[in-house]
Amino acid sequence: MPSFLIHLGVDDCYRVPVLRESGFFVEECHSVRQLHSTLMRFPQPDAVAIAESDEIEAKEAVFLVRNSDRTAPLVLFQGRNRCFETSGFNLVVPPLTDPLVWLSDLVSLIERHRTLRGQSHSIRAQSTRLQSGFAKVARKARPGGSAVRVSQPSAD
Repeated sequence: MPSFLIHLGVDDCYRVPVLRESGFFVEECHSVRQLHSTLMRFPQPDAVAIAESDEIEAKEAVFLVRNSDRTAPLVLFQGRNRCFETSGFNLVVPPLTDPLVWLSDLVSLIERHRTLRGQSHSIRAQSTRLQSGFAKVARKARPGGSAVRVSQPSAD
């Protein structure tokens, strides 16, 4: 399955063409405002990459992605100045890293993320089935068969 990546910032190292030639669908954004708009149109990207530069406010972009309903991994393509805080990123790619290296790391990250997302969906479905079964048993156990209210967990 092709991967969908949102790229924020100036692509002065020509990573976007490398991604596209490797089979990625890439949506480019040049501002945090444009990133927000893109996330509204494409709510489930496989990853969001930020190219480090003075023009991009990384904290705002990281906040936007992390504090929404998106679970996409964050990738930082570091610039020469390396001024961004890296702790909020799942993958940090130093400048001049061989494309074969960072592409392999990115593909592995996306595969792990897809596996975890699939496992999460399975666990939620199992939880829903168990709650439904519990509610049926509880109705049968109560005199008159009246339902017992079972609270639903929040969808995180």
